[in-house]
Amino acid sequence: MVAVADINEGSAKKGLEETGADRYYTDYSDLLKDGDVEAVIVAVPHSLLARVSIEAAESGKHVFVEKPMGVNGREGQMVVDACRKSGVKLMVGYCLRYDETVRKMKRLIDNGAVGEVCLVTALRETPTAKWAKWLFDPKMGGGILLYLGSHLIDEVLWVVGSEAERVYGELNLHPEYGIDETVSFTIRFKNKVLAGLNLSARTIRRIHRVSVIGPEGTVISDPFQGILEAHSRNAEEYSYPTLVKVGENLGRTYVLELEEFVKAVKEDREPLITGEDGLKVLKVIDAVFESSRRGEPVTLT
Repeated sequence: MVAVADINEGSAKKGLEETGADRYYTDYSDLLKDGDVEAVIVAVPHSLLARVSIEAAESGKHVFVEKPMGVNGREGQMVVDACRKSGVKLMVGYCLRYDETVRKMKRLIDNGAVGEVCLVTALRETPTAKWAKWLFDPKMGGGILLYLGSHLIDEVLWVVGSEAERVYGELNLHPEYGIDETVSFTIRFKNKVLAGLNLSARTIRRIHRVSVIGPEGTVISDPFQGILEAHSRNAEEYSYPTLVKVGENLGRTYVLELEEFVKAVKEDREPLITGEDGLKVLKVIDAVFESSRRGEPVTLT
């Protein structure tokens, strides 16, 4: 770690202490001019992610950008294009792909534990009590869909392994702030898999759960509890309904994703979570908003 930048000097100093960096800036543009900086981690409100990432790319810095990379597909495409044009690496911070519970589910699915996937159901509930203030501001990209729905969508896209073809969604807005608060939508994939995703901030509990269903079995991941449930006719160890305590260490996912980013830079290769992956998520989110507005399914192009 070379430098930290934050518009709030107190936060910048705190970041300096926490990371062991050499110096701090109160203007990220000054950090981007720092010749010792080769790569950056962009962790700003959603409405600023694209702008800062593009400036970083144009400064020749490799970019690790927090999800969702922008507030819509147009911004996401701009980030991808800027990084391609500048020849720098781009990785999007979907940390749950590095959770061992989720990874174990992915391995089981890929090894045929459920047979041909036919249905995915996914649920995310998180109360707003600990949300940062900007997450209540629609102009800053607030709302549950961009904030947490992006995680859920990325995980479902990753598990299914196919392109989203059509989306139908409905949402309810917070009566005071106007952000999306409760969202329910379906995705039809090009490989005919159907997925139903549900999100709510109007809750008292914190849950993230994905179920993958096929004719040969069902696998359910719960990274917050560190639990995997599996029942499969194709995997002998799961021939009876089985609950596996994988272990909960979500903090480790942040280390693993950054290790992957650094390796991709050093090895001059694409990171495992690319800008294109982030763009696919944003296109689904765009479709959910548009579908809710129009009251009809939206076909992705």
